[in-house]
This record gives sequence, C-alpha cells and structure tokens, in this order.
Amino acid sequence: MVGVGRLHQASEGIGQIRFMAVDLRARSCGCGRAILSGLEARGREWRFTEIVLNAREAAINFYLHSGYRVVGRAYVLFDSIPHYVMRKQL
Repeated sequence: MVGVGRLHQASEGIGQIRFMAVDLRARSCGCGRAILSGLEARGREWRFTEIVLNAREAAINFYLHSGYRVVGRAYVLFDSIPHYVMRKQL
C-alpha cells in the first residue's frame, strides 16, 4: 500500500476527507491525485455538495491544484505541524 484516504459524512450534504496520506517514496507519481479523485467521485455518488478537510501546511499546494481553497486555520498537531481548513464545492 502506498496511500490512503477516508471520506465520511460530516453533516448534511458535506463530506470530510480524513487520514489522507501517500508514502514519501510514492509521491509525485499521481497516487494522491487518484485517491483524491476517487474520494470526490464517491462524494458525488453520496450527493455531497461540498468536501472539507484539514490539510498540513506542506500539502496545501496539492489541494489548491485540485480546486480546494483555504478557509482558515484548523489546529497545530504535536505543537509543530500547522493544519488549515480547506473546502471544495462538488
């Protein structure tokens, strides 16, 4: 396994992506985009109109290139890894 991602219903019509990760050795090969695309497709099947996620600062550009936008700060994990709330309309 080189990557993982989970989609669940956060509230009515809104999905949340959690635990999205790709092994460092498999990055830049399209695995992350394939996982994200699959999760978004499932969200459309479930009739979600929006997806929200909390992205590590280092992953923001990945999500921006997939149509997500930063809407605010989320939390700092382990006192050193800032996360940001991102959203995308489906």
